[in-house]
Amino acid sequence: MKHIAVLTSCGDAPGMNAAIRAVTRSALDKGMTVSGVLQGWQGLVDGQFRQLSARDVGGIIQVGGTFLGSARSAEFPEESGRSKALHNLAQRGIDGGVAISQRSVRQGLIRDQIEDGLAAVKVIGKLGVKLLQPTRRVPRAI
Repeated sequence: MKHIAVLTSCGDAPGMNAAIRAVTRSALDKGMTVSGVLQGWQGLVDGQFRQLSARDVGGIIQVGGTFLGSARSAEFPEESGRSKALHNLAQRGIDGGVAISQRSVRQGLIRDQIEDGLAAVKVIGKLGVKLLQPTRRVPRAI
């Protein structure tokens, strides 16, 4: 992977900014480009991305909630909404993603990413993590 997106969903929750920071700095350390998706699922559909640097995520650990914003989307569950989201990811050359949520991350996103060969990681507020690999079956929670 060379370029990943990170988004937050299901409203603000403690630790989301810390998770964004960890994902961003880890990816940058591996030589990847990181784009933050503004306003969660709706931002993914609308193409609201912001490239993130180490400086962008500095000093945010102690700040509650998510500086990226978080919003559900009425469009995303529909095929047309998911198609827009995947188009926006492909248009920017994004080949992986991290969804950070205080609750379960939408299974539809993960299903579509697997079908389209996009690797994804989901981080759920209750410390459940699933790593998804492109063109493979979804492994059990680690």
